[in-house]
Amino acid sequence: MPENIFDDLGLEDSVYLSMKASIASLIYDRIEHLKQKEAAKVLGISQQKISKLKVGRLDDFSVKKLLIFSRILCIDVKIEVSV
Repeated sequence: MPENIFDDLGLEDSVYLSMKASIASLIYDRIEHLKQKEAAKVLGISQQKISKLKVGRLDDFSVKKLLIFSRILCIDVKIEVSV
């Protein structure tokens, strides 16, 4: 498994936080060329939330919501579970 900065910081939900950050990064890559107003319209959220998404403030976004955005943007997300 790749290194997880959230685990290194001792955060309880490190796997969840890492997953959110990874998905948000893919979304950012897809919308970075858009103006916030355009990105907000595409994803159906406010410009304020686009701003938060672009700077990595992900408290307002669940993994489920980020996956919905990924689908809207035609981003394939692969989630692997291992023991």
